[in-house]
Amino acid sequence: MGVGGVAGAARGGGVGLPRPTGRCQVVSRLNESFDFQLRAAGIEFEREYKFHPKRKWKYDFSIVGCRLLIDCDGGQWKQGTGHNTGTGRERDCTKDAEAVLLGWTVLRFPTNMIDDGRALDYVEKFIEKVEYSKVNQPPDYER
Repeated sequence: MGVGGVAGAARGGGVGLPRPTGRCQVVSRLNESFDFQLRAAGIEFEREYKFHPKRKWKYDFSIVGCRLLIDCDGGQWKQGTGHNTGTGRERDCTKDAEAVLLGWTVLRFPTNMIDDGRALDYVEKFIEKVEYSKVNQPPDYER
C-alpha cells in the first residue's frame, strides 16, 4: 500500500483520531492508526493478544493464523521512556524471545513505519510468505 494509501489516510488525526498530547495518547493513536490500516487491507487480527501461558505479556496485535505478533513502539524519539530505556529494551527482548520460543514471529514497528505504511507492507509480505509456504509444502513421504 505504501505512502499515501491506507496508511496516509490513517495518519495523524486525518480520520478523526484525536491529536496526541501525551505518551499514552501517542500509543493509542498509533494503535488506532494501525488498526485502521489492517482493517482497510482486509486483514483479520486480534488486539491486545496474550500469547504466553503463564505470563501476562501482550502484544498490540496478533494475526493468529500466521502466528504473527506485532508491537507498535511509539515515542521512539523520547529518550528515557517506555521501550527506550535500558530496562524497557531488556523487557521487550525477553518478551520477544519467549514468543519466538513458543513458535511465534514478532514484528516491532516505530511510529514512522506505521504512519508511512511500511509496517503494513511488511505484514502483508509476511502473510503472503506464510500462505505461499502452506500451499507449496513438499509432500510427506512415508519411509
